[in-house]
Amino acid sequence: MKTFFRFIFILLLGVVILGGSLLAWWKLGGKDGGDRKAFDIIPSDAIYVVETNNLTKAWEEITTSDIWLHLIEDEYFAEIESDMTAIDGFLKNNKAIDMLLSDREMFVSTHMISGSDYDFLFIIDLQKMQKTWTVIKAALKSVDNYEFNERKFEKVKIIELTDKKTKDKLSITLIDNLLAISYNGKIIENVITQKDSEYWQKNKRFEKVSSEISDNRLFSFYFNYNMLEHFSKVYLSEENQYTKMFGTALEFTALNAFLEDNQLTFEGYTILDSLPSYLKSLTSVAPASFNAYKVLPAQTAFYMSFTFADSEQFFESLQSEYAYQNKTEYDEYNENLLKVTDFLKLDLKKALFSWIGNEIAVAKLRPLAKSRMEDVVIAIHTDNLAEAKAGMAEIMARVKKRTPAKFDKKEYQNLPYYNLTLKGFFNLFLGKMFKDVEIPYFTYLDDYVVFTNSEGAMQKLIDSYVTSSTLAKNKEFASLKDELELKANLTMYINMPRMYQNLYFHSQRTTRQDLEENKEFILSFEEFGFQMVAKDEELLSTTIIAKHNPDAAYDDLLTELELEATDDLNSIEYEEKAFKVTPEKYELTSDGNKLIKHADNKTTFIEGTVVNKKVFGLWRMYYESGNILCTMNYNENGELDGDITFYWDTNLQTVKAQILYKNDQMINIYREFYEDGDRKAEIEYKDGKANGEAKFFYATGPLKMEGKYKDGEKAGIWKYYTEKGELISKDKFRKGKEKS
Repeated sequence: MKTFFRFIFILLLGVVILGGSLLAWWKLGGKDGGDRKAFDIIPSDAIYVVETNNLTKAWEEITTSDIWLHLIEDEYFAEIESDMTAIDGFLKNNKAIDMLLSDREMFVSTHMISGSDYDFLFIIDLQKMQKTWTVIKAALKSVDNYEFNERKFEKVKIIELTDKKTKDKLSITLIDNLLAISYNGKIIENVITQKDSEYWQKNKRFEKVSSEISDNRLFSFYFNYNMLEHFSKVYLSEENQYTKMFGTALEFTALNAFLEDNQLTFEGYTILDSLPSYLKSLTSVAPASFNAYKVLPAQTAFYMSFTFADSEQFFESLQSEYAYQNKTEYDEYNENLLKVTDFLKLDLKKALFSWIGNEIAVAKLRPLAKSRMEDVVIAIHTDNLAEAKAGMAEIMARVKKRTPAKFDKKEYQNLPYYNLTLKGFFNLFLGKMFKDVEIPYFTYLDDYVVFTNSEGAMQKLIDSYVTSSTLAKNKEFASLKDELELKANLTMYINMPRMYQNLYFHSQRTTRQDLEENKEFILSFEEFGFQMVAKDEELLSTTIIAKHNPDAAYDDLLTELELEATDDLNSIEYEEKAFKVTPEKYELTSDGNKLIKHADNKTTFIEGTVVNKKVFGLWRMYYESGNILCTMNYNENGELDGDITFYWDTNLQTVKAQILYKNDQMINIYREFYEDGDRKAEIEYKDGKANGEAKFFYATGPLKMEGKYKDGEKAGIWKYYTEKGELISKDKFRKGKEKS
C-alpha cells in the first residue's frame, strides 16, 4: 500500500513538473500527433484496470471525499502529507495545470511480477503533447534525490529514475501520445513488446462487456478473471474453491464507479466464459429472492447466496455443466452415487432434491467463542418443511438400518439437531458444495435446513435464532440489503471486521504484516455487497457496494469485547432451562429411584427420584466421560428450587456455573467461571431475567466490562476496559439499545 501511494504522488509530481514546459511547447505551435488509446499498450496479463477520463476532476472528487479524509489520518501518509498538500495546491490553483490535465485520461493497471507479487502500470494520454521527449527528459532530470538514466529496449527509449535512498527504480517510456510509468521495468518492457498487438481491441468478449458501460463517467474499473487464480496467490496460502469457480466461469467485468460520502458504488456488467461452468448453469435459470439472512447469525462474516426460481431446472443444468467440464469425474460420481443409493435402497430425488426450494447459501461465522476459523454453514431453502423433514428422516432411517453409522439426535435451547457419524456422506450427494462439511450437523430453522461442520457452530446458530440475533436484525446489513436487488442469481455479503480473522488466517505469511499494519484502514471498509443478475445468456448485470466507516475498528473492538464476554456464557441456556429433567421428557412413568444411561448404554446420564410422578429432591447429570455435569434440586411441584451447580468435564470437578432458582426462576447472583476456576461473570437475576449489576472478567482476571440489566436488556451506563484496566469506552443504553 505504501509503495502504491508513493507511486501516485511521484507520478503526479512528475506531471506537475512537466506542465509548464509542455504548456509552453503547445502555445508555441505544437502539432497534433498520435491518437493511440491506452488499452493499445496495456499488456494482456493485466489483472484489473482503473480509468479516469478527467484527471483534475478525479483528483478533486477523491480528495474531498470522506473516505480520503479518513485515509490521510493513516500513519503511512504522514511522510508524504506535505507532498499531498503541495500537489493539491498545484492542481486546484494552477490554471496552466488545469488546462494540461482537464479532460485527460489516466489508466492504472495491475500486473503479476512473480508468483506472489504484483506491481502497477500508469498511463497518461498526453494528447497533443506527445512529441516532447526532450522536454520530458529535461524535466525529469531536475527531480531531486533521483539518479537519471536512459536506455533502449526494442529501439524504444526508456527513462529510469532511481531513488538515491531506497534504490526504488521508476521506469518511464513514451509510446506516441501515451506516457507509461511503472516501478517495474519488466512491465514497461511488456508495454513495448505488446504495443502493436491490439490484444484488448481484438478480444470481442472484452469489447462487448466494456461497450455496455457509459462513456460519460469519471471512473471506470475493468477486471480480467483469467488472472484471478494467479492474483489470489498473493494473499491466500491455499487454493480457494470460490476463487477457482469465479476464475473459470467468468471472463471480464466492466464497471462505472461512483464515490459519494462514505460509499463506493460500482455498476456495470460481467461476461461469462464461453465454456460451461457452475455459474453458467445458475444464470440459465430465473433468479429468486435471497432470504437466508433471516436465520444466519448477526455475527456472520461472509454470506454467499445462490438463488433459482426452479430448483429442478437448476440441478439439471448443473449436472449437464458438470458432465461437460469433467466427464470422467462426473461418471465416477454417478457410479458411486448409484452404488450408495442402491445399497441404502434410497430414492435420493424424493428424499433430498424434491424439497429444495429457491436458495442455497454458504456462510462463514465470526470465529469467536463457539465458532471456529474452519467452520462453514450451508443453508438450503425448502418450500415444504414437512417434506424436507420427512426426506431427511428417510435418509437417517436408511443409514441406521443399512450401516454401522448413525445419526445422533441432540437438543439445545429446546431445539433438536442431528449429527451423522459417517464422513463424506452429504459430500457424496451434493458434491463440491459440501466439500468443507465432512461430518455434518444439521437442524431446521424456519424454512431452511441448515448444515454445519461443528457442534459449536450449530449451537451458535441456534443461540442467534432463539434470541433473534440474526442478520435480518442487523441495521447495517439491512441498510446495505436495501440497496441491492431483491432477486439476483448471485448475492454476496462481507463484513470486514468480522471477516478479518479469516482473511488473516488464510493469507500468505508475507501478507500478514501488511494486514496488521493496515488493519484500521482495511476494517474501515466495513461492508461489501456484491450481486450478479443475468441479463442474457452471456452478460450479467453487476453491482458492488463498499460502505466506509472510519470508526469501524473502534466499534468492532467494543463488539468483540462484548462477544468474548457474553457469547459463550451459558446463562441464556440456564434461563431457558433446557437441562431440566421432566417425567415427560425422559418417560419417567413411575415413582422411585431412577437411572438413565447415555446412548452408548455404558455410562450414567441422569439419576434421581420421582415422587407422585414428579421429579423431586437431588438429581445428578453426568458427561459421557463419567464426570459430573451438574447437580440440581427440585421442589414437590417438580420445579427447579435451590442451588444448582454445573461443572467442567474434568476430573477436578471445576465449577462452571452457580445458580440459585426459586420456583423454576433464576434469582440472586448468577456466577460463571473459566475452566481454571477464575471468575468469568457475575450477573444479578430477578424473576428469571437479568436485573441489576453485571460484571464480566478477562480470563487473566481483570474486569472486562460492567453495567446494568433491566428485564434482560442493557440499561444505563456500560463501561469497557482493556486488560490493563484502562477505560476504553463508556456507553449509555435504554431498553437494550445504545443511546446516541
